[in-house]
Amino acid sequence: MRVISRAFRTVAALAVIIATSTSPASSAAPADHVYDLAQTWSCRTVDGAIQRQTGRRSDDGVIVRTDTLSGKASPASYDTRYAFDTAGARWRVSVAPKTVAAFSAAASPWTGPMWTVEGTDVNAVPRRMTFEWLADGDYRLTVASLNGPGWYPDSAERCTPGSTPPAPGSCIVETYPAATLVPVVTSSRFVPRNVHGLVVVIISLDEQSRLTNARIQSSPSALLNPAALADARASTYRTAIRDCKPVAADYVFTVTF
Repeated sequence: MRVISRAFRTVAALAVIIATSTSPASSAAPADHVYDLAQTWSCRTVDGAIQRQTGRRSDDGVIVRTDTLSGKASPASYDTRYAFDTAGARWRVSVAPKTVAAFSAAASPWTGPMWTVEGTDVNAVPRRMTFEWLADGDYRLTVASLNGPGWYPDSAERCTPGSTPPAPGSCIVETYPAATLVPVVTSSRFVPRNVHGLVVVIISLDEQSRLTNARIQSSPSALLNPAALADARASTYRTAIRDCKPVAADYVFTVTF
């Protein structure tokens, strides 16, 4: 049983990525999928947002404009520039606007079906970008951060060429953990004074991530239980994904007063 409240994170978009390449942009191997990004892509994220990516060739590489058309995402629009550094024989990738948190990394050329870029953001958090070129011409991008003993996914999206995004039932990602998408915090006026502690709530989600039940597992005071249950019922979740399908399951939702 997973502690779902710990799955909620504020994900900063990436700002600077550096990846190695074995040849300059003018003579890069055709198998380098970085250049395949220079077209129009329509993407669906694991949280259901729709994005449009407009890629074009530049003098030194590729520039991709990402616009969020529906759903919640931050920032709503940004540019990703893939520029080849001939002196260092490396890809340099930058993301604007400047409000996006910085990230830097190095990786081998994207010549196979998988491309992994690892680095550290401005908050000294290790991050990993994993690109996957799919057999039908789509690609998948998963961004993860090092959280405790392993990598924890922060975002995932699947992109298809053209103006039509992957269908809602498409396999956006094969495996993905549950998360609290919009946590609700009870106003302090509803919490009794001088009563504090951690309340553990068991929530049940169906395949559509709808809350079907919430019950108290443990609590330091029964006076806190109504507020904790109200928080759990008002919050918005995404259930776990296994084998490309969302699954009904029980999770732990914690509230600290």
